[in-house]
Amino acid sequence: MIITDVKTTLVKVPYGRPPGFRPSWLPGVIQESYSFTIVQIFTDEGITGIAGTTCFGDEAKVFVDREIRPILLNKELESTSGIEGIWGEIRSKADGKPMISMLLSGAGEGNTIDWGGIVKSVLRSPWNTLSLFSSKNILLEDRPWFVNVALWDLIGKKENRPVCDLIGRKKDKIKVYASTGEIVSSKTVEFAMKCLDEGFKTIKLRAHHADPDKDLDVIKKVKDAVGGEMEIGVDANQAWTVLPPFWSRKRALEVAKSLDRMGIAWFEEPVGGKDFKMIAEIADAVEMPIMGGELQHGIETLEKLLDAYDIVNPDISMSCGISDGIKIAEMARKRDKLFTPHAWQLGPGIAANLQVACVLENCPMLEYPYDPNWSVEQRDLLLEESLIVENGYLEVPKKPGLGVEINESIIEKYTVV
Repeated sequence: MIITDVKTTLVKVPYGRPPGFRPSWLPGVIQESYSFTIVQIFTDEGITGIAGTTCFGDEAKVFVDREIRPILLNKELESTSGIEGIWGEIRSKADGKPMISMLLSGAGEGNTIDWGGIVKSVLRSPWNTLSLFSSKNILLEDRPWFVNVALWDLIGKKENRPVCDLIGRKKDKIKVYASTGEIVSSKTVEFAMKCLDEGFKTIKLRAHHADPDKDLDVIKKVKDAVGGEMEIGVDANQAWTVLPPFWSRKRALEVAKSLDRMGIAWFEEPVGGKDFKMIAEIADAVEMPIMGGELQHGIETLEKLLDAYDIVNPDISMSCGISDGIKIAEMARKRDKLFTPHAWQLGPGIAANLQVACVLENCPMLEYPYDPNWSVEQRDLLLEESLIVENGYLEVPKKPGLGVEINESIIEKYTVV
């Protein structure tokens, strides 16, 4: 099987609910659409490998077109063993630029940004927290990882088997947690009860107020409402945020201890993603697991995080690809650490993380984007069929490769370039 062409497409899928979506990881930004880059790898046998990744502008498309497409053209690929050779060439191209460059070049496109509110937040922030910016400014751009996913999808389709079967499937379905995206608010309790009624056994709430006591108050109300029927995880989104409010290390530790006393199941990204020492200090100070690593890429960086976090959650499409993701998960297993993939993406990205989650012994659950301001139908608009949860579990699709098919007409409708 010879690779004959590589096509990348940047789409922007609207959230569908005015006035837009307020992601906790970009305080002050109202996103009207979700930017996503799709790669299609064509072959002389008529089989096409497909994958996608979250992006903030055209950075992923430009990078693949410029650096990766020339590597892939005319390459022969017959089995999973052949992926590693090609992937070795591609991996060497992985690079990164500071997160702030991403914000300035892409995050503002098509979105509403409250610059006045951001400036006020900066001015109100203690100077000792603004100095933490360097620990949060991880590298993000120039990510080839979703191309690796497309290669696995290609072989899965050639062999007419799901990707998880190519690796060694351990389960047919996996427990998922309802992962909210906006900061906790007065409607959070009602939504948590809705999730419980729908069969979710776990939910993740977002805490990112300048005054964390506001977050703690809502989280406690949710905890009281669901009782022992639902586990609650909390994500502070402090690892890579480029916009204030920034929590101080002292405040992050205080919040961690408060959540631990409350019986929270895990605490995610309490401090900057490069603040390895403080991550480990917080992990040692509490009983609940500390999780992170969703966007930090490369085996070397993620191995450092294994020494700090109790749970690592790199995204298969955005952080490591399938080939390296399996290796990182094994490193975690040998350290008695858990690997639970980040999957806050559109449908194709969720599908990639699902395939890997179902082959790992140390993966007890998977993230499932589910927020009151973002419907599943809109989230999976790029797919022919939505990925639907039943009684808190997501089943592996029976179709080959990633098990999903993209909706070409929808992609054409929302193509930017």
